[in-house]
Amino acid sequence: MKKLLLICCLGISFLQVFAQNPPALSAIKKQDLKNDLYAMADAHFRGRSAGTIDELKASMWVAEKFRSIGLQPAGDDGTYLQFFTMWRNRIADQSPIAINNKPLVLWKDVAVAQMANKQLDAPIMYLGNAASIDTNKLDVKGKVVAIEANAVGINLNVSLPTWRYSRSVYVKYGLPLIRRGAAAIIFIADNVAENAWDDAVENFKRGTYDIDGGPAVNVTTTVPVLWLHASAKSDLQANGATIKANLIIEHVEYPS
Repeated sequence: MKKLLLICCLGISFLQVFAQNPPALSAIKKQDLKNDLYAMADAHFRGRSAGTIDELKASMWVAEKFRSIGLQPAGDDGTYLQFFTMWRNRIADQSPIAINNKPLVLWKDVAVAQMANKQLDAPIMYLGNAASIDTNKLDVKGKVVAIEANAVGINLNVSLPTWRYSRSVYVKYGLPLIRRGAAAIIFIADNVAENAWDDAVENFKRGTYDIDGGPAVNVTTTVPVLWLHASAKSDLQANGATIKANLIIEHVEYPS
């Protein structure tokens, strides 16, 4: 349940000025600002992702800061917080996925990077390495395709690269395949993706969040995007390779 703070964390030290008598700009200390900022950004809160216990803990931390400097609560029900309904969409743990009739363990053997309410029972068209093909010219309409990820031409000098890499690969190679009608995409992890697997999976697991009326309340994507480890390459290359999957999206309300 998402808790919306009434003001941001960096205002804490500034508000301390007004809790004093008389107020003085000199009371704002650089070290105090840094302490609050670093505490809020610390790994202890694990990113404060929406709808998680980590965000709740961070909210309570800030509320206690407000209380400690004498601010009176002006939020809902005598608290420092506002409450609202949030919707979360995520892949259900009971979504079965199998390659060549071999069941895969969700998030360990296979990761779902783009959600879609979809059942798959189809042959797999193996395309090869992404860097060696032109995804804008392939005939993939209605087909489940497998393609090897490649970091060539992708900027890795960005913040949170392990979270962003899969998205960058999708934009560079996946979107053209979707525009040409692919029914589903299976990316085979390269070394970069293997090293980023754990971080990326944590991102995928969370799904999407939005408030009532927001654009992400419902999942609108229709083409699922999966990631498999490099060790699955031979299975996907095999003659007659197939996929069977029933991707189930949980649509969960977080009342607040």
